Amino acid sequence: MRAALLLLALAFGCQKGPVIDSFSADRTSVEAGDVVTLSWVVRNADDVVIDPGGLVVTGQSSTQLTLLQTAPVTLTARKRAPFVGHVIARRSISIAVAPRALVPLFSARPSQVPPGARVTLSWKTSGDSVTIDSDAGSLGQQAAQGSLTVTPSATTLYTLRAHQSGSLQPAPIAVRVRVAQPPSVHLTADQLAVTAGQVVTLRWTGAGALGFGLDNGIGYLASATSLAVRPAQTTTYRVTAYGPAGGTATDAVTVAVSGPAPGTRALSYRDPTVPAGAVLALVQDPSSTPSLLVLRLVTTRAVAAGGLALTLPLDVTRAVLDASAAGDASPGFSVSVGAIDPGPPPLAAKAVLGAGLLAGSLVLGLAAKARSAGGTPDVQLAAGTELCRVRLVPAPSSQPGVVFPLAGAPARAVLTHLPRDPNALPSPIAVGTLTLL
Repeated sequence: MRAALLLLALAFGCQKGPVIDSFSADRTSVEAGDVVTLSWVVRNADDVVIDPGGLVVTGQSSTQLTLLQTAPVTLTARKRAPFVGHVIARRSISIAVAPRALVPLFSARPSQVPPGARVTLSWKTSGDSVTIDSDAGSLGQQAAQGSLTVTPSATTLYTLRAHQSGSLQPAPIAVRVRVAQPPSVHLTADQLAVTAGQVVTLRWTGAGALGFGLDNGIGYLASATSLAVRPAQTTTYRVTAYGPAGGTATDAVTVAVSGPAPGTRALSYRDPTVPAGAVLALVQDPSSTPSLLVLRLVTTRAVAAGGLALTLPLDVTRAVLDASAAGDASPGFSVSVGAIDPGPPPLAAKAVLGAGLLAGSLVLGLAAKARSAGGTPDVQLAAGTELCRVRLVPAPSSQPGVVFPLAGAPARAVLTHLPRDPNALPSPIAVGTLTLL
């Protein structure tokens, strides 16, 4: 038996084992995270493996390897041999891996400014020092962490490079500070002297602005450039233009308001600011006069409905329904034909000043009458659809003051549905402020 094994070993010994003719790297000094290219020439091998990592590269002549720390890189070539497993050849090369400086923080605050405004650059690195350069020139060498104030006059790119002993290349990172000219704005009013409740159109023009806003409780108006107001007293309106770099500009105009004629009263209504969740809004019609207020109930978004119920608490000693017009559904109340029900049978519609538990409230309702036992389906209403109008006039012998909203008594609206839904939920409504002058 021993003789047979000896003969087999002698027979294999006559065969050639694996041979590594060459093994090299394109670089022998790198930074952590760099990629090196390894090349080799191997003959008579069944398997070829590179460590660290146990990367099998049989049949290849090159590969790339990412190195994080200094360690020998070894190429192993193996040849299978009967009874003894493998015959192995190895060759190693040494690649120096230097640590790379890290930059976990480099910021500019604020990042958008008008020309010449102060900007704070802040940084934190793992290096020994940093250099900061900009489009306008170098800011020199700085400590490994710290801050610096700059005042750019134009949009500027700031580049930080962190240096560390033994590092071949500094680690760069950049921030951009956007510089924009401040906006400008000019505000005008089509009338500078009016009587209480009269319509005044404010218009403004601006340059370099992303949006505009008005004071006196009006708020942000986005890109709008005009607004109709009805001042109840002499009012200064101020518009603010908001620029892209945080800058603002303002302009103002004063509208002088005289009271109603002696011995008379005037109604002044300020349209509501419509919140995002509102379904309905009560807004003033342009045909209104100080002695006759016309309010329109409109949808603020697309909605389906078959009717409407509204309760609006108000001071009935200061305003009442106008009964002077013919053809109303009820005194002071008209329905927008076709909104809820486009044809016969007609709508049921009525508006009254309530009594009993509803005393001191304007109560109105409208609904499509069923065309069959099963009822008619809801009507799809687009945003801005007018459902009805209410006309109010000053009450006789009334005293100035707020007509609505009244403290602790909000308006309540419900859009009803067909077929009838007894569990219909209130529909959010936006109501402005009505004042008797």
